[in-house]
Amino acid sequence: MAIFIILLSKWLLLGLVSAWGAPNKPVVFSLASPIHSIHPFTLDNGNFLVVTDLVVERLAHLDDDGTYRPVLASSWTISKDGKVFTFKLRPDVQFSDGHRLIAEDVVYSFKMLFDPALKGAAWQNIFVGVQKVEAGAPGEVRFTCDHVDFELWKMVATQLRIYPSGYFLRARADWDKTILGTGPYVLSRFVPGKQILLKQNPKWWGRGDPQLAKTHTFPEVLFRVQPDAWTAAAMVGKGEMDVAELKSPVDVDLVKEMVASSHGKTFYHHSHARNFAHTLGIEMNLKNPVLANIHVREALNLLLNREALATKVFHGHLVPSQSYFGRSSPFFKPGHGYVYEPKRAAKLLKEEGWKQAADQPVLVNKDGQTLKLQILYEDANLEPFLGLLKEDAANIGVVFNLQKTEPSNTWKVLNEKKFELFASIASDWSSVIPSVLQSGAAFNYVGLADKQVDKWLAELPSAFDPKQRLLLEMKIAARIDQLTIKIVGFESTDGVYLLNQRIEVPKGSEDRIPFYWRLKNN
Repeated sequence: MAIFIILLSKWLLLGLVSAWGAPNKPVVFSLASPIHSIHPFTLDNGNFLVVTDLVVERLAHLDDDGTYRPVLASSWTISKDGKVFTFKLRPDVQFSDGHRLIAEDVVYSFKMLFDPALKGAAWQNIFVGVQKVEAGAPGEVRFTCDHVDFELWKMVATQLRIYPSGYFLRARADWDKTILGTGPYVLSRFVPGKQILLKQNPKWWGRGDPQLAKTHTFPEVLFRVQPDAWTAAAMVGKGEMDVAELKSPVDVDLVKEMVASSHGKTFYHHSHARNFAHTLGIEMNLKNPVLANIHVREALNLLLNREALATKVFHGHLVPSQSYFGRSSPFFKPGHGYVYEPKRAAKLLKEEGWKQAADQPVLVNKDGQTLKLQILYEDANLEPFLGLLKEDAANIGVVFNLQKTEPSNTWKVLNEKKFELFASIASDWSSVIPSVLQSGAAFNYVGLADKQVDKWLAELPSAFDPKQRLLLEMKIAARIDQLTIKIVGFESTDGVYLLNQRIEVPKGSEDRIPFYWRLKNN
């Protein structure tokens, strides 16, 4: 089941730059949902990682361009058989309590995931296949796996959070209230459900790096919970908050009026950066006899008026997708495109034997079957979009029946292939996911079964070379677009922000992520 989790932009928090600014006044960010616990192995909500990733670091980071940037590991090697990953640690890293990072800390952090007392089960599944973790030569840690899988290396490198040895024993009474790491900030104050204050970590290793030294320079960062977007916007206007990220078209429309009346105290910024994205589309059950026909699927894609809906329903907040994979994917290649051509859709359907019924406004085939399809959806916010699609489709005799379903029931319906169409909002992928696209795979609920896709997917686990892997993923992406397995809809890679007047967007960074922003000289 596609899961959509809205996060406060991680880039906003990973590197705002402060050239000047009042040292006694923290930079204040709005959190749309509260954090009740900062237990390292629980996910209170998506904002948990946004905040704690400023304190706790990983071995490497996956950048927007698909490359892997060293973080706590300065380098790494992979054995010839692809089953052993060796990471060389930076020699200059300290935890904020002064403890120097050593290989045993990495070993400890991994083993603690499997300690029943720490309740790390939610994280264990992504490391299945790692047989042994051990300290090797000085400053090196080695992961031995029972099979070859690039995705397993990726999880180890980018998802394992590193804590000092013995930390969980020392902090046993305060697991949900405190956190310790090597990152640019340290936890100063945590009021569950209300606010989190972080202060600059003077021991952060990144201050010695020429590029990283320009980032994370705010002395203090305060996260305040304010679920109501209009209230958060008003707080920015009053100077009580510095940055509020707006998540929906409704939010954007609400604050535009306030910005206009603030007399320069606030401003609205729309960043077209290529970063974390979410997509909106309609999955098709390829096991359904009607939808098994690729020409029918192509016709349905021609019935979605993306340009009009992007303006009329989404107010420019979402843009038409050009591919099954969104533009934030490193292997995204524009050019396929999806257009609104109802006449061509009608022609395709006619060529496949669908004609207008004599007694009702719907297409029918030679067997008397009508072209009526049900679209399941979970989110009521999708109803305006689906309603307009339904109207356009009805003009050529395609009938879409809309049916809201409960999230608790969705996975069962999808897994058992008891659906025809399913409208979903999902996080965009940073890589091809075999469990979604491989024939018979666990999350392949659309029923895709393509020998060429399967062949390329089988080659992915051993494709550790970045260029080789990228080419392979691009082949798969192109083939998936060719097969037309969903009604491709919309995506967002934009960040929409309301900013206090003391925040500056420097020239040349207007369309960059907020990593490049700074404080004005007050």
